Amino acid sequence: MDTLNKEKLTNDEFTNIWLGYYSTKQKYKKFYQFDHEGHANRVIIDNIEFVEPIHIYDYIDEDDYFLDILILNSKIPYLHIEHIKTGDITISNTEIGHIELEKSLCGILSFEDLKGLEEIVFFIMTLPKVIFEELDIRKKVAINNCGIDELVVTNYSKKIQINIDDGSGISNLTIAPNSTISMDLEDSQIGTLQIKHGVITRDSIIKINNCKINIFLFESTLNLGVISLKGIKPINYYTKWHIKKRDHKYYRDDKHKYSINRIERNSEVQFLHSDLGKFSMIECELEKFNKFVFFNTKILEMFIAGTKLPTIISVPEEYQNESLEQQRLGFSQFKKIFENRGDSVSASIYQAKELDIYRELLTQEKKSLSIFTRDWFNNFGERTNLMLNRFSNYYGNNWLRSTIVTLIATFFFFTVYSFLLGNRLGNDFQLFFKLFSYSFEFINPLRKSTELENVIKITDNENWLSLARTWDYISRIFLAYFVYQTVQAFRKFGKKS
Repeated sequence: MDTLNKEKLTNDEFTNIWLGYYSTKQKYKKFYQFDHEGHANRVIIDNIEFVEPIHIYDYIDEDDYFLDILILNSKIPYLHIEHIKTGDITISNTEIGHIELEKSLCGILSFEDLKGLEEIVFFIMTLPKVIFEELDIRKKVAINNCGIDELVVTNYSKKIQINIDDGSGISNLTIAPNSTISMDLEDSQIGTLQIKHGVITRDSIIKINNCKINIFLFESTLNLGVISLKGIKPINYYTKWHIKKRDHKYYRDDKHKYSINRIERNSEVQFLHSDLGKFSMIECELEKFNKFVFFNTKILEMFIAGTKLPTIISVPEEYQNESLEQQRLGFSQFKKIFENRGDSVSASIYQAKELDIYRELLTQEKKSLSIFTRDWFNNFGERTNLMLNRFSNYYGNNWLRSTIVTLIATFFFFTVYSFLLGNRLGNDFQLFFKLFSYSFEFINPLRKSTELENVIKITDNENWLSLARTWDYISRIFLAYFVYQTVQAFRKFGKKS
């Protein structure tokens, strides 16, 4: 195989390059590679300096020419590809000013270690995979009205800005940064957006605005930069673009272009093994995602506005044995996020969630403790405290519940107290209303026991009177507790220390 080697070509000399030849001094030289069946299947441009822009369009009109393009170690001022069909395109270790691809059917596009690059533009393309690696782009990558099955962005040396907008659709977008990145995603539909296995440096900015996403995954990543999500909405499906048989009609007839498969799948947000750092979510419909998956992630610096955080936390299937611990970690950080911005009301909701999970953890822990040991008593005391808090006012969040519980408890304790003093059920409504009128005085824990006893007692049996006084002291403890819980719940909107 010959390659284009150590030659300088003008645009006119490049005219027939698509057929696997290049012309120089009216002579044609081959530079294609043969496959096992003797067909030309690769175009290799290696170590070539082009002095004029390259335009490739409408060159192939036969099925026999379906070639991969490799551009290596070369220098190109401008590359424009339009209305073609080809296999994979790889541009590597090349100095290139501007790349524009439009209205073409291609295989995998791979851009690696490009120098002097001003801009890459994709317009109306259907692509199975695009790879950006070690790029130095002075302006941006613009992806407009494209269907891309997989877009991989990784390993940068300098700043790069990627704009995905104008209704583009991407099945799988993977960002694995290890240096500075500037990225704008706007008005796009994305199946899976994953930021993983990397470090987002301090000068990095990732903005994702008004996108519809099926799965958002943030995994094994340290964010030292800024990530901003705005107007994110869930979709319960993702789209795969399948290029149909590449016949010579390719892009001139839409029915020969590609097929779209819509695949149903529950929407998810996943934060796994990461530090989110400065991460903002503004006007995002986070609560409408089917599942929020969390595991060992720091989210304390998250800022939210116009966004509801989830009230149910799931963990990955392989970590189900740590489910309660992870839920508690997640809810405690949600609580802290609201406390940091002064929203004590929302913070109290997630504090209740955290305490509920802690109660379940203690119940689970009880099974492994020996009865009547110190740990068992500590566990029992904590569980009892939490159960009473949950039952009485739901951890200070429900004053109506605490009021009803207090009234029911008062009725119960006072009824038993009256019974011990000799009063019995009957048809004497006058006696009933007399006793009822003293029931609210019974709530007062500071009253003298003998005063109320002397008013409503019927029996003089000292044994019954002793039991009544004992019951009175027990009831004071519980009723005082329930009254306190009611007052605490009423102060939900007051200042908290």
